[in-house]
Amino acid sequence: MSTARAPGGTAAAPPSPGGVRLEVRDLEIRLGPSGPDVVRDVSFSVRAGQVLGIVGESGSGKTTVALALLGHTRRGLSIHSGEVRLDGMDLLRLRPAQLRAARGRSRSMPSSRTSPE
Repeated sequence: MSTARAPGGTAAAPPSPGGVRLEVRDLEIRLGPSGPDVVRDVSFSVRAGQVLGIVGESGSGKTTVALALLGHTRRGLSIHSGEVRLDGMDLLRLRPAQLRAARGRSRSMPSSRTSPE
């Protein structure tokens, strides 16, 4: 098992059984670099083995938040502030090559799955 590296080359902490795998703190996404907020004050954590569902009305920001978890935004939006930590490593502070490597080490789940395998 490889150890993820945070910016500056420090190792991210490996997940502990039942420990927090994903933590989002004070996520804010805006229209452009200084426009109005589209998503603000989003915070949650997911422990190892837990499943999180994001629900809301059409246009409420579900996809915008999900994309930010991968370090992406839709055209015209920007991640203004907050943290997205995967196993202790803040994905929003990584350079593009580091982010690609971190994505390759983690697993993703389908968004429309209705029953466990």
